[in-house]
Amino acid sequence: MGPVGKTHYEVLGITQNATDHEIKAAWKKVCLKYHPDKMVSSEPAEREAGEKIFHAAKEAEACLLDKKKRKNYDQDLKRYGADPTQRQQTIAVQLWSQRRNNTEVTLPPIELKK
Repeated sequence: MGPVGKTHYEVLGITQNATDHEIKAAWKKVCLKYHPDKMVSSEPAEREAGEKIFHAAKEAEACLLDKKKRKNYDQDLKRYGADPTQRQQTIAVQLWSQRRNNTEVTLPPIELKK
């Protein structure tokens, strides 16, 4: 998830039905504007914000260009919305209730960052 409350689609400025070509074009546009090497003359706070946007766009592009990751991301987006903490809270509540009821604990698949 990108900057707080923004989906990968919002970070790149595209719609959910964007093609791979549109995703790549949006990524290049964000990269040209917010790449850390391009923001050398900016104020430190502006550079830091630009780096966050750049890394969020990098993560968004990697996720949306991979068909399997994009499918999982879209499912999670429908289920939990744009707030990444909502998914974590939902999983925690499920675990707690399953342990409380002495039932088998099952977790949804989680994509780990490298």
